[in-house]
Amino acid sequence: MGADRRALDTPSPLTPQTALIAFSASPVEGYAKVADVPGVRIAVGLIGAMAVVTAASLLSRMNRAGYLRYAGRNSIVLYVSFVLPMAATRILLLKSGLISNIGGVSLIVTVVAVAVPLALYAVLRNTWVRFLYERPEALKFERRREREALAAPEAVAA
Repeated sequence: MGADRRALDTPSPLTPQTALIAFSASPVEGYAKVADVPGVRIAVGLIGAMAVVTAASLLSRMNRAGYLRYAGRNSIVLYVSFVLPMAATRILLLKSGLISNIGGVSLIVTVVAVAVPLALYAVLRNTWVRFLYERPEALKFERRREREALAAPEAVAA
């Protein structure tokens, strides 16, 4: 118990303060920031990618992350139709001047660019317009597997 408690009390080396190191002045001559030093940027990028994968893995085990699972299953819907809501929202917010904080604008644009395509898909998936979100028959993986399964016995018999 004591060792476990000490491990919890030990500060993590990965804190917001350590993240600032990448943006601090570089000790290497010729580079303004630590992030500008060759190799540092790719290392920080790989660490960030590992953090995202780890967070996704942990979230996949939680029942409260169902909305993320739904968005992941329908990622083709997002890919195909996020551009128009994103552009329209961005233009509307920037031209109107309602929000001057660029971080707030980015958050709103991102939420709209994800929510509108998923809502549109939910409305259209049982209508004749669903072809917009479906893969053509010739390119479906299920059909390819069926064709390969049917061809396999012929190859064995020959």
